[in-house]
Amino acid sequence: IAAGLLKPRERCSHKGNYGHALIWAGAYGKMGAAQLAAHACMNAGAGLTTAYIPVCGYTIFQTALPEVMVMTDDDELKLTDYPDVSKYAAIGIGPGIGTNLSTAHSLGELIREAKDIPVVIDADALNILSANKKWLKKLPRHSILSPHPKEFERLAGVAVNDWNRQEMASAFARENNCVLVLKGTYTSINLPNGETWFHA
Repeated sequence: IAAGLLKPRERCSHKGNYGHALIWAGAYGKMGAAQLAAHACMNAGAGLTTAYIPVCGYTIFQTALPEVMVMTDDDELKLTDYPDVSKYAAIGIGPGIGTNLSTAHSLGELIREAKDIPVVIDADALNILSANKKWLKKLPRHSILSPHPKEFERLAGVAVNDWNRQEMASAFARENNCVLVLKGTYTSINLPNGETWFHA
């Protein structure tokens, strides 16, 4: 089914025709997470990919992923700000950012600024959301959240078993008008309309 959603590349097109994605990720000691996210973004088909990272990751990115454009935060070790998001078609948020207060504050502002831009929220950004659940109502419509079971527990509470966790995931997607990708052996993709798909 997913293969049918892929749009063919036009013969006379170029990178500017396929969207510009922003990856907001990384902190000292966790730049691998940001690098993997940016690499996956390119492989998924983004025409242009820009990574917004702390200064400590600049050389890593320019060496390992020369295809990715890089913008750096003013902070050497962590994210404390974000760029103007209006020119981006989608934003990936969270891998390796840590949960310190300045990064958490910037995440809250970034979510508000994104408005109608599709966002994918993962990893530490989910942990920050868990501590600031009121932000869930401010997520752009149809945002994608991709927790593993422990991250989901922090977001939605403790499940009594796997079936109950799946019920909670479906309810969470409906209540927060988001796509909840609950990772696991059989990852479930829970849609805001109540549908659930499994990746087997």
